[in-house]
Amino acid sequence: MTATEQWIFLCAAHKTPKECPAIDYTRHTLDGAACLLNSNKYFPSRIYRIFSHAYFHHRQIFDEYENETFLCHRFTKFVMKYNLMSKDNLIVPILEEEVQNSVSGESEA
Repeated sequence: MTATEQWIFLCAAHKTPKECPAIDYTRHTLDGAACLLNSNKYFPSRIYRIFSHAYFHHRQIFDEYENETFLCHRFTKFVMKYNLMSKDNLIVPILEEEVQNSVSGESEA
Protein backbone atom coordinates (compact mmCIF):
# COMPACT_ATOMS: atom_id res chain seq x y z
CA MET A 1 0.00 0.00 0.00
CA THR A 2 1.28 3.48 -0.73
CA ALA A 3 0.52 6.94 0.58
CA THR A 4 2.76 8.86 -1.83
CA GLU A 5 5.50 7.85 -4.22
CA GLN A 6 7.92 8.20 -1.31
CA TRP A 7 5.87 6.31 1.27
CA ILE A 8 5.24 2.61 0.80
CA PHE A 9 3.69 0.76 3.72
CA LEU A 10 4.54 -2.90 4.08
CA CYS A 11 1.94 -5.25 5.47
CA ALA A 12 3.00 -6.90 8.73
CA ALA A 13 0.40 -9.68 8.47
CA HIS A 14 2.86 -11.88 6.58
CA LYS A 15 5.88 -13.82 7.89
CA THR A 16 8.07 -11.17 6.32
CA PRO A 17 6.44 -7.77 5.71
CA LYS A 18 5.51 -7.27 2.07
CA GLU A 19 3.54 -4.95 -0.19
CA CYS A 20 -0.20 -5.52 -0.36
CA PRO A 21 -2.92 -3.72 -2.29
CA ALA A 22 -4.59 -1.08 -0.11
CA ILE A 23 -7.77 -3.10 0.37
CA ASP A 24 -5.79 -6.14 1.57
CA TYR A 25 -3.54 -4.02 3.78
CA THR A 26 -6.61 -2.45 5.37
CA ARG A 27 -8.32 -5.80 5.89
CA HIS A 28 -5.15 -7.39 7.31
CA THR A 29 -4.60 -4.45 9.67
CA LEU A 30 -8.19 -4.43 10.92
CA ASP A 31 -8.20 -8.22 11.32
CA GLY A 32 -4.97 -8.03 13.30
CA ALA A 33 -6.33 -5.25 15.51
CA ALA A 34 -9.53 -7.20 16.15
CA CYS A 35 -7.52 -10.29 17.10
CA LEU A 36 -5.41 -8.24 19.49
CA LEU A 37 -8.46 -6.60 21.07
CA ASN A 38 -10.14 -9.99 21.49
CA SER A 39 -7.06 -11.65 22.92
CA ASN A 40 -7.24 -12.40 26.63
CA LYS A 41 -3.56 -13.25 26.45
CA TYR A 42 -2.16 -10.05 24.94
CA PHE A 43 -4.62 -7.16 25.16
CA PRO A 44 -4.83 -6.65 28.95
CA SER A 45 -1.07 -6.74 29.47
CA ARG A 46 -0.37 -4.38 26.58
CA ILE A 47 -2.87 -1.82 27.86
CA TYR A 48 -1.45 -2.22 31.35
CA ARG A 49 2.04 -1.50 30.02
CA ILE A 50 0.77 1.91 28.92
CA PHE A 51 -0.57 2.58 32.42
CA SER A 52 2.76 1.46 33.91
CA HIS A 53 4.77 3.72 31.63
CA ALA A 54 2.53 6.68 32.39
CA TYR A 55 2.74 6.05 36.13
CA PHE A 56 6.52 5.75 36.30
CA HIS A 57 7.50 8.30 33.63
CA HIS A 58 4.69 10.86 33.58
CA ARG A 59 3.48 10.70 37.17
CA GLN A 60 1.97 14.18 37.42
CA ILE A 61 -0.14 13.70 34.30
CA PHE A 62 -1.04 10.16 35.38
CA ASP A 63 -2.19 11.36 38.82
CA GLU A 64 -4.23 14.23 37.39
CA TYR A 65 -6.01 11.94 34.95
CA GLU A 66 -6.40 9.08 37.42
CA ASN A 67 -7.88 11.38 40.07
CA GLU A 68 -10.60 12.35 37.58
CA THR A 69 -11.29 9.02 35.87
CA PHE A 70 -9.93 6.18 38.05
CA LEU A 71 -9.30 4.43 34.73
CA CYS A 72 -6.19 2.52 35.82
CA HIS A 73 -7.86 1.66 39.11
CA ARG A 74 -10.98 0.31 37.37
CA PHE A 75 -8.95 -1.52 34.72
CA THR A 76 -6.78 -3.13 37.42
CA LYS A 77 -9.85 -4.31 39.36
CA PHE A 78 -11.39 -5.67 36.14
CA VAL A 79 -8.21 -7.54 35.24
CA MET A 80 -8.01 -9.03 38.73
CA LYS A 81 -11.70 -9.96 38.88
CA TYR A 82 -11.49 -11.96 35.66
CA ASN A 83 -7.93 -13.25 36.17
CA LEU A 84 -6.69 -11.69 32.94
CA MET A 85 -3.20 -10.96 34.30
CA SER A 86 -0.98 -12.32 37.01
CA LYS A 87 -0.97 -10.16 40.13
CA ASP A 88 2.85 -10.28 39.96
CA ASN A 89 2.71 -8.20 36.76
CA LEU A 90 0.61 -5.42 38.30
CA ILE A 91 3.32 -2.92 39.20
CA VAL A 92 1.29 0.28 39.50
CA PRO A 93 0.41 0.43 43.22
CA ILE A 94 -3.31 1.14 42.65
CA LEU A 95 -4.69 -1.73 44.73
CA GLU A 96 -2.07 -1.27 47.45
CA GLU A 97 -3.25 2.32 47.94
CA GLU A 98 -6.83 1.07 48.27
CA VAL A 99 -5.81 -1.47 50.92
CA GLN A 100 -3.84 1.17 52.83
CA ASN A 101 -6.80 3.57 52.73
CA SER A 102 -9.23 0.94 54.00
CA VAL A 103 -6.85 -0.13 56.79
CA SER A 104 -6.28 3.46 57.90
CA GLY A 105 -10.04 4.08 57.73
CA GLU A 106 -10.72 1.07 59.94
CA SER A 107 -8.13 2.11 62.50
CA GLU A 108 -9.71 5.56 62.83
CA ALA A 109 -13.13 4.10 63.68
